[in-house]
Amino acid sequence: MSNRKLLLAHIREGHYAHAGEEEAIELTMKLIQKNTQNQILDVGCGLGGTANYIEKQGYGKVTGIDIDPSVLHTAKELYSHVRFELCDANSAHSFFSQLRFNVIYSFNAFFCFKTQKNCLTGFSEIAENNADLLLFDYTSPGYFTQKSPFCDRTKESSASTLFAPINLDRIERDLFEANWQLNTIINLDAKYRIWYQSLILKMEQAKNELIQKFDNTTYHDLYTGYVQLLTLLEQKKIGGAIIHATHRK
Repeated sequence: MSNRKLLLAHIREGHYAHAGEEEAIELTMKLIQKNTQNQILDVGCGLGGTANYIEKQGYGKVTGIDIDPSVLHTAKELYSHVRFELCDANSAHSFFSQLRFNVIYSFNAFFCFKTQKNCLTGFSEIAENNADLLLFDYTSPGYFTQKSPFCDRTKESSASTLFAPINLDRIERDLFEANWQLNTIINLDAKYRIWYQSLILKMEQAKNELIQKFDNTTYHDLYTGYVQLLTLLEQKKIGGAIIHATHRK
């Protein structure tokens, strides 16, 4: 597993791969009634901290999926009571052909899916009637084309790293065409700015420790990326939101 993921888990004081950590989970999941019988799908689960937190809070039985086998290996070691599967978001509908979910969510992962609309359709195929879909993610007022601040500058392939915030101009239509009914969009622009200001400050304060523990290149690569991300947020070129939709037949 890359030092990037380990550094972020360290600075966030938990195995979370999204802005806001536990505060973000609470803001998002308060839209859902707790029910230990719920079958819940975590799309882009990363190291499993979010899946563990949600399952422990009594929202239901969580299954986490990710395309990175190294993070899943760690997630299984950390949270053996949670089910984790190696699965691409685009293939979830075939992987879980015999299972239906009451809640499907994704925390800061939807933005890197190459075919977002296809994913929405696939999620619909494995959703119970009236199931809830929760997308906690970056947003943009239209089509966003700027290079991703998350690209790994230590790799030549980083130039193609996808960064596609949810297009607020078309998300309702995309959801509807994929058999989801938009319920609400909760604007989190101000929250995202605060969360990333805090993350950057923590990185600055722990700079020497982080460089010693993870290496100089990893630290500066991540730090530069998050400064760029915060700049985009402050310029209001991107924002953040919770998208809540309900499955319809």
